[in-house]
Amino acid sequence: MSRIMKVVKLGPGAGRKGANADRGRALVAGGAGFLGSHLCERLLLDGYEVVVLDNFHTGKRYNLNGMHRDPFFTCIKHDIVDVLPMDLAVDEIYNLA
Repeated sequence: MSRIMKVVKLGPGAGRKGANADRGRALVAGGAGFLGSHLCERLLLDGYEVVVLDNFHTGKRYNLNGMHRDPFFTCIKHDIVDVLPMDLAVDEIYNLA
């Protein structure tokens, strides 16, 4: 017996209020890696505000070149095993760490 599920795609900013209500906020752990940096580029192109968490053990700063000029991009040097700041509100989390 097959199950049919209704899939609803929530776009950027679903459920957010304020000045950037139309933008979703995505956190990318491991965003300085090869795959993570490409995901960040795509999320920015799709209209998201992007926050990268990376400890730069294997990720490279040059993978983030160009994105640091985007006002909706933030990079935080942080080890994912440490506790996240409580005020870091995000809509989506991508763990590539």
